[in-house]
Amino acid sequence: LVAGNVDEIIYIANADFSEIEYVSDAYEAVWGRPVEELYEDATAFVDGIDPRDRGAFEDDFAAMREDIRAGTPAENYEFEFRVRRPDGEVRWVIANGYPVETGSGENRYVGIAEDVTERRELERTRRELFENVSDGLVVHEPADGEIVDVNERFCEITGYDRDALLGE
Repeated sequence: LVAGNVDEIIYIANADFSEIEYVSDAYEAVWGRPVEELYEDATAFVDGIDPRDRGAFEDDFAAMREDIRAGTPAENYEFEFRVRRPDGEVRWVIANGYPVETGSGENRYVGIAEDVTERRELERTRRELFENVSDGLVVHEPADGEIVDVNERFCEITGYDRDALLGE
């Protein structure tokens, strides 16, 4: 009921991610591919990862699977990558997975994958505006006044390097 009514992709796999036991229909909206292909091949989703991110993802995913096989899994795993849908549209995804032990002693890998494309686009737009205004801008931490960000124009005006200012 929950999985069918949220935008996030919810999935359950066996412990080493060699078999998908469940994936919500939200997968189709993000990947643009049918969920059935995951039931046939648990790693079919990798084919949809943008080639710019695929190699790094495959390395990290292989390391995760090895941790799990060795019995030394991390508490959770997070992956961020772009998905290139068959229609050419690119989506940004953050996937969080958790190795868990069921009440019957079996191990599973459960996770949530979220389409964060809009959030990434808003951040990119904010960054462009921040960097392209003619005024020098500084962002301070309200609690202690620590500098958390400055734009390039502020650095030009003051003669300081961004890295030297952050944390001051």
